[in-house]
Amino acid sequence: MKKPLAVLTAAALLALPSVSIAAPYRYDHVVIVIEENTDYAQVLGNRVDAPFINELADGGVNFTEFYAITHPSQPNYIQLFSGDNHGVVDNNRPPGNPWTTPNLGAALFAAGRTFRGYSEDLPFIGDSETSGTNTSGGLTLYRRKHNPWANWQVPEGTDPIPANQLSFDTNARFLDFPVDFSQLPDVAIVVPNQQNDMHDGTVRMGDDWLRANLGAYAQWAKAHNSLLIVTFDEDNLSGPNKIPTVFYGAGLTPGTVNATRWTLHNLLRTLEDMHGTAHAGRAAQLRPITGIFPNDPPVLSTRFRQGLNGYADCTDTMVRLSAPTTNSSAAALLSADTDALFARTDQILVRFENLFGSAPGQVPANATIISAKLSMWTGPGANDDSNDLASAHRMLIPWSAADTWDSLIGGVSADDVEAVAANTFTHMPELENAPVILDVTADVAAFLAGSTNHGWLLDCTGPDGWNTISAEGATTTQRPTLQIAYTLPVAPGYAAWQLGKFSATAGAAGTLPMDDPDADGAPNLVEYALNSNPAFHSKAEQLIVSGSTTVQFTRNLDATDLTLEIEATSDLASIPFAPVATWAQAAGWSSIPGTSVTETGGAVELTAPSASTRFFRARATVLP
Repeated sequence: MKKPLAVLTAAALLALPSVSIAAPYRYDHVVIVIEENTDYAQVLGNRVDAPFINELADGGVNFTEFYAITHPSQPNYIQLFSGDNHGVVDNNRPPGNPWTTPNLGAALFAAGRTFRGYSEDLPFIGDSETSGTNTSGGLTLYRRKHNPWANWQVPEGTDPIPANQLSFDTNARFLDFPVDFSQLPDVAIVVPNQQNDMHDGTVRMGDDWLRANLGAYAQWAKAHNSLLIVTFDEDNLSGPNKIPTVFYGAGLTPGTVNATRWTLHNLLRTLEDMHGTAHAGRAAQLRPITGIFPNDPPVLSTRFRQGLNGYADCTDTMVRLSAPTTNSSAAALLSADTDALFARTDQILVRFENLFGSAPGQVPANATIISAKLSMWTGPGANDDSNDLASAHRMLIPWSAADTWDSLIGGVSADDVEAVAANTFTHMPELENAPVILDVTADVAAFLAGSTNHGWLLDCTGPDGWNTISAEGATTTQRPTLQIAYTLPVAPGYAAWQLGKFSATAGAAGTLPMDDPDADGAPNLVEYALNSNPAFHSKAEQLIVSGSTTVQFTRNLDATDLTLEIEATSDLASIPFAPVATWAQAAGWSSIPGTSVTETGGAVELTAPSASTRFFRARATVLP
């Protein structure tokens, strides 16, 4: 059988003056499903117990470095919905409802968008009081701790709805999830009960429920400019709080593996930017998920950690009021603490040098910073975590690992002289033996722009001290880590796609338009035109179909520098392929008489005129 054809002259990367980062692609509907208490490795790659979620990952985006915020469950739900925990550190019913603080639901309504939450086994629409429901056999079902929007819900009949609050009917049952998916709100959050969200039930039970209840929406979303997100509140408390997260829907390249470090806060910011809303809580301090949506620039990333790939330029120490002359440069555990009662102040200093340049692993000088995450690993002891806020402040003065409280003349002051007064990011480190992830994107962008890199002061603003593993820690993976995601100036079209898909090897053999690195019969140019993955062997993504006059495929919305021609024949042995439809940027789709073509968000359906068996292929040609 013949394979798809491609014609193109290889494009070179161009040195352009700047990179513009647009808002995330706008979907008509976004549905987020929140599952429970499961580690990444229990789901992704586990095709026996989680076949459906792995199918979604194969057909969409699998995030390998996606993290929850804290433990236990309830604060994570609240953080995702509002960017803050509002003082909630446990699973008890929060006081003071309804709250009046910024949140995703109210921000969507204020921007002219819509929101609704759907909780399985919620007793009735607008029920903000019931703490939980059980079966007659005692199985746990609905739990209010997994329903964050209930904290902002006002009583039925309230009119008008006050700012930052939600009407009773935004708090819906899963029974109210529309059968006609076009009737969904702009953003919907679905929370299964505790038997079906993997909390009490098995991974397979949760996966089966997801297929049965959201499988139809997933397929509909791909053809109707919509998006399904499956994420988790936290891991199973045995790892670094890395959670399975998958995006599936229109415009996404199947089989994409995204290794940029993101958190639930980034997901909140992404939903806000996607819909043009104000920012709630910590979402204002970081940037949206980038590098997977249509119109996104290609995103590359690099990681700095003492001992990783030969890196040796991380410096850290702590200075202590209680030991003002002690040199802590060799300490394996660093402490941040502010306790007026015991006249104790401990401060952590950390710096990563040699970040920028042309050497392997460095960020090029002409990069644009997309995201930067400073990860500090909380120690394993019962008192190493903290219920107080830890803050990162950009340092303004030089320091060395040998510095002490006295040599810095009373420690470091966040006074815009020794360190920036405003924090870059704050986080409550309420988790043991796991990384606390501080977003320092703004600071790393400032370093790249020319500000002197003196690293960060890490403070803990309360008496519950926080202890972290240092660069001298015995376990390499637990040492301070700085991950930087960035993009480079590049010509739009195939060159940008090439950089995004092949990273540092772009332009080399295997990445050129006529190459076929995954040996699936589709050269890179056809993979580019059809929004398939050149590193992901999948016959399903090839545009060769027999037995039907209708073919469905995806057109890459970013592939504006080519002409895409669909050809067909009824007999591979004796009848030549002939064009039936053509797409070009200026004209859109045109077709021969009798052929119909419809497209929504890149999802294309083509029906040819003949009733006989059809065979289709794609030909992509670069524009002159």
